[in-house]
Amino acid sequence: MPSRSSRGELMLLVVVGLVFAHLVDHVLRGDRSGWPFTGEVTWFTAGLLLFPTLLAGVFLLRRRPWARVALVATCS
Repeated sequence: MPSRSSRGELMLLVVVGLVFAHLVDHVLRGDRSGWPFTGEVTWFTAGLLLFPTLLAGVFLLRRRPWARVALVATCS
């Protein structure tokens, strides 16, 4: 198994970073954010659950390409 990340993995990490920056922007502005920053559960909260899922797909499922594709497609 190669130790270097593939082009697709790097692109996915860039996208995850941009989405994370977008969610941080919402928190700093104080609009449309939810738990854990406010008391209510919103779509923002559901969006936070995507990060561990996508990162697990990138780093833990390297030997199972179809599982990775299904995971990313499910999160999209």
